[in-house]
Amino acid sequence: MANSTNPFARDIVEPVAVKSPYTFELGLTTHREVYKEYGQDGAKLMQEEAWMTGVKGGVTREFADIGGKLVLTGEFAMGKSDYTGSYMGGNYGELHINNLTRSLFEVTGMYKQTAPLWKGLTAGAGLGYRRLVDNLQEGSGGYKRTNDRLYLILGLEQEFQLKQWTITPGVQYKHILMSKQKSDLLGGVTVRQNDGYGAEASIAFAHKGDKFNTVVTPYYRIWDIKDSNVHSTGLYEPRNKTKEFGVSLTFQF
Repeated sequence: MANSTNPFARDIVEPVAVKSPYTFELGLTTHREVYKEYGQDGAKLMQEEAWMTGVKGGVTREFADIGGKLVLTGEFAMGKSDYTGSYMGGNYGELHINNLTRSLFEVTGMYKQTAPLWKGLTAGAGLGYRRLVDNLQEGSGGYKRTNDRLYLILGLEQEFQLKQWTITPGVQYKHILMSKQKSDLLGGVTVRQNDGYGAEASIAFAHKGDKFNTVVTPYYRIWDIKDSNVHSTGLYEPRNKTKEFGVSLTFQF
């Protein structure tokens, strides 16, 4: 406010708040995982089922002038699996082992782009890295297995605004670039299992708050991986399929 009695007074201009281009996200995630392996004749060799629970975080850098954004996410989850298999030379279903520790670590980086003509549709591409540690050695006759996987991600999502809510269904295709399976067996056996793909469908429900947004995201993921190469010992990793159905609860600020 100007003061007419003071010649040195100046109008006070309120500072304009500048929105940060960065958004951070942190929360919890849980999912039901079913992992199956198959023989070359298509018969089931083994199955593991587990509830996995963990933490999820991420950061988004928006480029508002071009309608793009860079999204980095990370997730770590642990759980206990129930194993169904067979004894050496036996039949599937005769061996059951419960409460085997299992852990999952996954990070992704994607660039996503939208345009006015797309009417809320966003296309994205990026890379992901996934490590699964399966502690089968906790059961009689078992051995530890570690899978490292690098993959390409292609995705589409559509945003819908509904008052204080934003609803965003999305799909992703994941093409394996490199997948390595290490088994602590016979001094260590490592094979490549690069032939396969993954997919994901999700729908995010985000509620806008005064200080942060609350996001609930149900999701469904699959992986379908072919037989690995044959190791010099004659061992190989058989075809396997993974299904994950879960939900995450995160907060954006």
